Amino acid sequence: MKRIFLLLAVMMIAVSSLSAGVGVGAFGGLAIPLVQDDQDNGTAFGLKARLKAIPLFVIEPYLSFVKYGDKAIDGLIGGEFKGSKVNSYGVDALFGAPMGGPGLKPYFILGAGFFSTKPDETNKVAVDETRLGFSGGFGFDIGFGPTFSIDARGKLNVIPQKDGGSKKSATLTAGATLFLGM
Repeated sequence: MKRIFLLLAVMMIAVSSLSAGVGVGAFGGLAIPLVQDDQDNGTAFGLKARLKAIPLFVIEPYLSFVKYGDKAIDGLIGGEFKGSKVNSYGVDALFGAPMGGPGLKPYFILGAGFFSTKPDETNKVAVDETRLGFSGGFGFDIGFGPTFSIDARGKLNVIPQKDGGSKKSATLTAGATLFLGM
């Protein structure tokens, strides 16, 4: 009897989650290194999904790719640092976030993820280094009906390093989300 009750409870949760909606989308924009003289602005793009947990609270798993620009430094032999690449995956919690519907909807972002940094000439890192990092920011959606929205957001990313410092960057992105099961 307990198994049947547990199975029914899991089925009810799954059906209610699907009816609440799931969103899938993509984003792209600008990556800005903060307090990093060895890199220039670069590009950021990625994929995301939205899962509604409770009203005004959305879980957003993501996969992101950043490529910083090369930086020319006066007086340096060779003259230029190659910009590093940072790939990340993680989960953002969106507070006040919408799941479809028309209109302008602002939200706050708090997240955590794994950030993989490819060769960084400052620390002479020759291999990939993956670290747990954190992010926070603000964004807004503009809904065009119950199943489609565009969004813009700004996020601050902090990646702690093993030497005690951290890599900090900001991303300014815009994207689109298609909501399923709405």
